[in-house]
Amino acid sequence: MDSLALTPLFAPPLSVSNVVTVKLTEATYLLWKFQFEIYLSGQGLLSFVDGSVSQPQAFITVPGINGQSTEVPNPDHHTWLKTDHVVKSW
Repeated sequence: MDSLALTPLFAPPLSVSNVVTVKLTEATYLLWKFQFEIYLSGQGLLSFVDGSVSQPQAFITVPGINGQSTEVPNPDHHTWLKTDHVVKSW
């Protein structure tokens, strides 16, 4: 997994309701979707919705003492999980 593809967790400068001004209904879905995707893209978060960035492994194997490898928590997974939860909370 390329860690550069992950977006670090940050507080977006605008709330979603200030940017996506169309109320979601059957009749307004396409306009709402367009506005929401533009917002997510601008925040660097569209990849969490469209699936283009996948969840990193929770643990990674690193070289340990005496040539033995050990599993440690993957910091990319932690960042991905927090950011994914922010997106889901909208």
